[in-house]
Parts: sequence; structure tokens; C-alpha cells
Amino acid sequence: MAERLYYESDIDPLTDYPLLIRATFVALKNLDGEGEIHDLQKEVARLLDLSKEQIERKNNPSNPLSEFEYRTKIARTYLKIMARLLVLGISGQ
Repeated sequence: MAERLYYESDIDPLTDYPLLIRATFVALKNLDGEGEIHDLQKEVARLLDLSKEQIERKNNPSNPLSEFEYRTKIARTYLKIMARLLVLGISGQ
């Protein structure tokens, strides 16, 4: 397993998308690209050393997902799209 990712203490890792995307990428790498979303979220939380409060914090009361769950799903989707674009660019399709 990779070490935890370090960042400035005044940065909120849930609103710093480059940091969250990096953590999601490392988590996917640690999981060999496999696993369910909850496995990925558990690894991202470990890498960023998130507190229970950060993991459970709600951004929108009408959304059943926590801010962490929502944003890690966005980060995962972003990485999937970027990977697909790279494959298309390399293969010329």
C-alpha cells in the first residue's frame, strides 16, 4: 500500500479537486484498478487521512450522498473519461 498523501493543513481535500483526483488515481492504482466504489472511497479516505466528520459531511441535505461520496464519484468518472480520451488519442479512433 502507498503511503498517505500529504497536503497543507489549511486545504480541504474535498474541495481541492486536483488533490482529490490524485488521491483517487493512487487509490485505483493501489486496488489494481479493481473494486467497488466503497472500496475506492475507503482507500481515498485512508490516503487523505480523513476524519469521520469529513467522510460523513453533507453538502446538500436533499442528496443522500455525503460530500465525500459525491466528490469521489466525480473524481472516478473524470479519471475514466480522461483514460478513454487517451486511448482514443493513441489509437486514432
